[in-house]
Amino acid sequence: MKKIILFLSSLCLVFVLNSTNVQAQKNAILSETVKIVAYNLTNNNHVIEKSLASGTLISSDGLVLTNYHVVVDEDNEPYETFTICIVTDTQTKPDCLYTANLIAQDKSLDSAILQINPLDVYEKAIPNFPYLSYQNNILPEIGEKIEITGFPGIGGQTITATKGQLSGYDEKENITQLKTDATISAGNSGGTAKNSAGIFIGIPSYLKSNISSIGYIIPLTEIAPWIEINLDAVIQSNTFATNLLQSLLLQKEETEQNNKFTSKLFPYYQIDIPESWEIDFLNDTNLILTNIVKGFSIYLEFNIEVIPYEIKDDFIDYLFKKIEKYYHLYTNYKRQDVSFYGIDGILISYDYSSYRNYYFIAPIKNVLFSYNYQVSLDDLKANQKAISEILDSLIFLQKENNSFYQLQKYSQQHPAISISTSKDFFIAPIYDSQNEEEILNIYNPNSYEQSFVVSQNRLPRDYWNLSVTDILNNEIKNAKYRNASFQLLNKYENVVIDGLTGFAYSYSYQGEDYNQIRKQINATILVDKKYFRFVYDDLNENFEKNIGKVIAALKTFKYDGEENKKTKNTYSIPSFKMHYQDLIHYPYAKQINALVDKEILNFSSKYFYPEKPITRIDVLEAILNSKIFVEEGRNLTKTKDSIQSITINPIFADQNISTYNKILNYSLEKNIIKSNANFFPTRGITLAETLKILCQTYELPTWNPPYLTRIKWYVPYIFKGIELDIIPYQTKFDTTLSRGQFAVLLYDFLEIIGERDDL
Repeated sequence: MKKIILFLSSLCLVFVLNSTNVQAQKNAILSETVKIVAYNLTNNNHVIEKSLASGTLISSDGLVLTNYHVVVDEDNEPYETFTICIVTDTQTKPDCLYTANLIAQDKSLDSAILQINPLDVYEKAIPNFPYLSYQNNILPEIGEKIEITGFPGIGGQTITATKGQLSGYDEKENITQLKTDATISAGNSGGTAKNSAGIFIGIPSYLKSNISSIGYIIPLTEIAPWIEINLDAVIQSNTFATNLLQSLLLQKEETEQNNKFTSKLFPYYQIDIPESWEIDFLNDTNLILTNIVKGFSIYLEFNIEVIPYEIKDDFIDYLFKKIEKYYHLYTNYKRQDVSFYGIDGILISYDYSSYRNYYFIAPIKNVLFSYNYQVSLDDLKANQKAISEILDSLIFLQKENNSFYQLQKYSQQHPAISISTSKDFFIAPIYDSQNEEEILNIYNPNSYEQSFVVSQNRLPRDYWNLSVTDILNNEIKNAKYRNASFQLLNKYENVVIDGLTGFAYSYSYQGEDYNQIRKQINATILVDKKYFRFVYDDLNENFEKNIGKVIAALKTFKYDGEENKKTKNTYSIPSFKMHYQDLIHYPYAKQINALVDKEILNFSSKYFYPEKPITRIDVLEAILNSKIFVEEGRNLTKTKDSIQSITINPIFADQNISTYNKILNYSLEKNIIKSNANFFPTRGITLAETLKILCQTYELPTWNPPYLTRIKWYVPYIFKGIELDIIPYQTKFDTTLSRGQFAVLLYDFLEIIGERDDL
C-alpha cells in the first residue's frame, strides 16, 4: 500500500533506460574475462544486486581473480553471493549462468579470488573454463602497449577493450603498481590487463583523475604469491543467499530464452515479451521492460502489492482521494473505470511535458495489481502499438486467491525473528527486494493511514563508537532536520526488546493535508553493528486508539541470536503515552511533555490546561523533582534521601495532604519556604515567588547589597531570572504564572545548568 500511495502522490516516475537484452546464445566461451555481479541478502529474504565489475578466469574449474574493492561494500564487508557472466558473443551481453562465492581477499593488494559453484542455474555441471595463467613474472617496459578488457559502465553491457601504454611505475604501501593511460572506469575493475604480446600481466585497479587520467594496474608479480597461499582457503559461502540467486537467475534466463514472463505471486499473470523489448528489472513483485521506438525510450512496469486483508471499494476511494488533490498539475488528466481481461480496475492518464503517462490499478482479493507506462506525444501511435504488443498478450492464470489469509504470526530465519499481532493488526511480509531493509509491514483495515514497519539495517559507521544517548540525540536531530513541523513528545534511553537494548522517541508533525496532525514512534534496538527498527505512524486520533496494540506487538518480538542469548525474554518498553490531548500546536508542548515524561511535572488528568494558573504546591513539587532529576543524572540521591528521611511535623494549618507533607517539611527545613499560618497549596503563584523557590532550592547566588532591606524583596530574584534569561515572554514580577509559563521557565532553567539534553 505504501508503494502505491507513493506513486499516486507523485505521479512522476523516472527510469534509467540504459540496459540491453538480446537472447543469449549458448556457444563456446570466447573470453577469459568475465563480468561479476555482487549481491547481498535482503532482510526480507531476497537477493539484490549491489555492484557490477569484471574478473579474470585463472583456472579451468572456475577460479576468478578480481579486485578487493569489487567483493566488499563501503564498510569493507564482503558481499554475500556473486553472479559470473561469460562471453559467448562479443556483440551481445554475456550469459549470466553461474554463481560464485568468495575464497580470499586482501585489501593491501586490492585483490580477491572467487570460486564458481559446481552447478549452473540449470543445475548442470559447469564446463572446463578457458583461463589465463597468473604465474607470469613479466613486467612491461615503459611505453609498451597495454590492453585492458572488462565491462566498464561507459562500454554498455558488452565486453570492451581499451588500449594505452605503460606510463610508469608507482610504489604504494610497498606494492609496485603499473601506471597506464588506458581507460579504466567503473565496472572495469578486476578485469584483464595484457601486454603487447597478449600476455596476462595484472588486473586494473582504479583511476586517478586530476589534470590527466592515470589508471593503475596491480601486476601479477605482486599477486601470484598471495594466490598460491590462498588456493585452498575455505570458501566463504552463504548457501541461503546463493540458492535465492540461483532461482532468480533461472527465472531471468527462462524469461529471456522463452520471451515469456510468468509472475511468482498471485494473480500469476503471464506476458509475451517481443524481442525488441528488454528486461530492465525483475523480482517477485516488479517487472520493468524497456524499448526504443523511433528514437524514444519507453518503459512498461508491472507491479504486485500484497495486503493482508480483502481490499474494499473504500480503500480504492482512499487511494484516489490522495491523487485528486494534484491532478490540476497535469493536462488531459482522466480517471475512468475499465475492465482489463476480466479484472475491474481504474485507469489514469495524463500529459506531462512531452509525455503521456498511464497508470492502471486493480484490486484482486487482497492484492493490488497495477501497470504503468510512459509514451511520447510526438509519436503516440507507434509508442502505443509497442505497448499493446505486450498488454494484449497478458493472461491472468488465477483470478481467485485461494491462499488468502489474515496473517497475525510471522517468523523467518534470515534474520531469525518472529512477531505476533492481535485484533485488527495483520502482517504482510515484504516481497519487493528493492525494499531491502524492510522485513514486514503491519496493516490495520480500520486505519488506511497507518504505517507500521519492522526493518533491519547496518548502524552507520560514525555511530559505532557512540553511546545510546548520543545515537538517540543524533537520530532526533536528523528527524527534526527532515521535518520542519517536528515536535518531540517523548524519548527513552533504556528500551529493551527480547534482551536487546536500544532507545525510542515519539513526535508529532503536520501531515500532508491541511491541519492534519500525525504522530510517530520510533523504537530502535541495537545488535552488534546492526539494528532493528520499529516505526509506527498514524493520524493523531488513530494513534491514541492503537498505541496499546503496537506495544503489545513489540512485546512479542523475538530474535534468535548470540547477542541476546543470556538476556532473552526481557522487555522494557515505554508506554509512549501522549500525556495530554490539548497541547497540539501549543508553543510549549515540547517543554511540557519533556518535564512530564521525566516525572518532574505530575498532572494525572487527560488534559494539561496550560492556560490555567499553576498552584503553589505544584511549583514546589516540580522544582524539587527537577533537583532530584538533576542529581540522579550525576549519580547523587542527596535531595531524594533527605525528603524521604524527613519527620513530618505539621506546621501549616492547611497541611493536610499527606502526599505533600514531607515536601513541605523539607522545604521549611531548607528555608525554601517560610512558616506562616497557612501554605495555601491550591492558590496561584507569582513569577517572583516562583523565582524565589527556584533560587532557594538550587542555592543560587543572588544580588545582596548592604542596603537590601530598602529594596523590594522580589528584586534580587527577578534580577536572577533576567540574568538566566528564563522569564517567560510578557510576564511581570506580580504575574500569576500559568502551567505553560511555569513549564517553559523550568525547562529553560534546566537548559541553562546543562541538563536539557537529558530531557
